[in-house]
Amino acid sequence: MYWLIQLNHRLQTALHYDFCPSANRWVYWLKHPLACVILVGIVGAVCSLLVNPHAWSIVSVIAAIGLLGTIWPWIAIRGIQCDLTFERRRGREGHPVNVRLKIRNRCPWPVWGLSLQKGFAVTGESQEGIALSCIGGSSTVEFLWPFVPPRRGVYPLESPMIETGFPFGICHGRKLACCSGELVVWPSSVSLPGMPDAVEIQPRQTRLADRRVGDMGDIIGTREFRMGDPLRRVHWGQTARHRRLIVTERQAPASCAMQLVVDIDAQSHDGNSPNGTLEQMLRVVASLCESLHAQHSDLDCLIGNERISIGSGQADLHRLLDQLARIPVGGIQSAKTTCRFHGARRKSRFVVTTPRSFLKHLGHHHSATSGDRFILVTPSHSSEEQGTTGTCGCHSWLEVQATESLESVLPQRWRRACHV
Repeated sequence: MYWLIQLNHRLQTALHYDFCPSANRWVYWLKHPLACVILVGIVGAVCSLLVNPHAWSIVSVIAAIGLLGTIWPWIAIRGIQCDLTFERRRGREGHPVNVRLKIRNRCPWPVWGLSLQKGFAVTGESQEGIALSCIGGSSTVEFLWPFVPPRRGVYPLESPMIETGFPFGICHGRKLACCSGELVVWPSSVSLPGMPDAVEIQPRQTRLADRRVGDMGDIIGTREFRMGDPLRRVHWGQTARHRRLIVTERQAPASCAMQLVVDIDAQSHDGNSPNGTLEQMLRVVASLCESLHAQHSDLDCLIGNERISIGSGQADLHRLLDQLARIPVGGIQSAKTTCRFHGARRKSRFVVTTPRSFLKHLGHHHSATSGDRFILVTPSHSSEEQGTTGTCGCHSWLEVQATESLESVLPQRWRRACHV
């Protein structure tokens, strides 16, 4: 039985082997359905001339099928008008966003077999379209479906098209769909507890920290009275309940100031896979920025040649996340961090990079600031990459693998790195 399976496997391999790859461009046209119809029509015509004239009836049927399958999709698509809109301007990777598709048929006859192609599938992934039902004559139909972005980016990725191949699928009629607006999909992120020990010389009183005790902001807890505490901080309700002086603790001005350098050079990453180092790096950066912004930290982020300062409002954070979403898949060729931060002596610098460019960043930044901290995003074959650097695991402040789930590993590693 084993030899029979082996024989079957060898036969399949021989039948699927490309013996003449140089001749493919001359025979690939045979894959088109219309080519098969034309060849059958030619064979039928030869049989009609040389064998039996009654074969002309078969040739006429084949010609009618080919003519109808070629002309009808073009006629049907001419009367179709398609408008595409997103219900939200921004979304998150892996979270559904409703897409509304409005189709108007101006012709009196119905149209079958419509599908929406392109614009929603990432290059290298599934390119299957969205099948639609029949559109009645002289009618307008709206379709609403939840679109789950497979990865970050700006959708539609290319101009979407509405097409139909009804009735025989021999030829397809296509028409561009009018898309109103765009959907900016941010990288996925996780919430990170605590802040690193990155202290600024001059605290910002407009930004308050939830984990540091001070004399400003909201009440974050109570404690027993200590010598020197002002009486205005006494919590009289708790004092009466416990029969001893209890004082309140308030928030302190935020003193965590960071400068984040993001390595988006295409040569530093391992391609454009959704589980590659660039996509994982952008998820890590989004998690850091959102969590530190929620804790009122002072944060500057350098992405390529653009410097973004995140203030206390949401507009700066949204601008940063929009910039992360618009980074090309695979990174930017020869992206150099030519901008310099202002006030480099007052802020701690964090460099987010890969083992492939670790030594380059180490030599470039070490001369300017000796306290730089490196956050490394390693590929799945991290052992090979670490062998090239030699000191990857020793000098990195935090390390994440590209194929790991950030929700399960990043909060714990961040907490240990921050010594919270």
